[in-house]
Amino acid sequence: MLILFIAAGIILAFTGALIAGRPGGLAVTAIYSLTLAFFVMPPRFSLRVTHRQDILALAFYGAAGLVLTETTPSAKKKRELVRTRSQGDFNPRLRVGTSLSLAISHVMNSDLGVRLRALDFSWSAEEFCLPCSFDETITVLTAVLTAAIETPAVQRVSLSVGQRPGARQLTIAAHYVLPAPPRTVLTIGKRDSDCEIITCPGLPARASVTQFDNGYGRVLQVSMRESP
Repeated sequence: MLILFIAAGIILAFTGALIAGRPGGLAVTAIYSLTLAFFVMPPRFSLRVTHRQDILALAFYGAAGLVLTETTPSAKKKRELVRTRSQGDFNPRLRVGTSLSLAISHVMNSDLGVRLRALDFSWSAEEFCLPCSFDETITVLTAVLTAAIETPAVQRVSLSVGQRPGARQLTIAAHYVLPAPPRTVLTIGKRDSDCEIITCPGLPARASVTQFDNGYGRVLQVSMRESP
């Protein structure tokens, strides 16, 4: 009979954790333990437990309730997870893809990297991933960085990263006027529809490259769709 009471208590603790999270699971476990000790275990109508098997049963139930409480996601957390997924609000660190930092390090060890270092190449892409394979990322970087350093009179090349709904973006600027005159307004990005489309052989199907000139540099924009 005691086993049935313990099984029922475990179900109640699980339900409490599922509905109200950790506080609910702990509350149900504590209240049910007191109920067992007071109404079921001898001597009845007393919180004093004298039989060894009853003490072990309470200890087992308490441990089981604690484990369930710590491991069962509450309904609130589940709703928050569903809402987060529907909004596409994921931590970039958890995205599947290729580390841009790793790919740039690979490029910098090539002949292209030697040419980039001669131009004071700068970039900022820590913990940023592109939604494609390592080889595809190398192909994209090689194509756009080569186009950047072949810009006439280029003095410096910089790379920055960004994100928009459904896509990750690289912006590569080939500066041929450096520094820009004081109080100058520079256009650092445009809609793809307002730019010139560049065709680069070997780019993955999900990648598109556009460019525009802001009067002080050539700006190349790479968009990588996050799904094929």
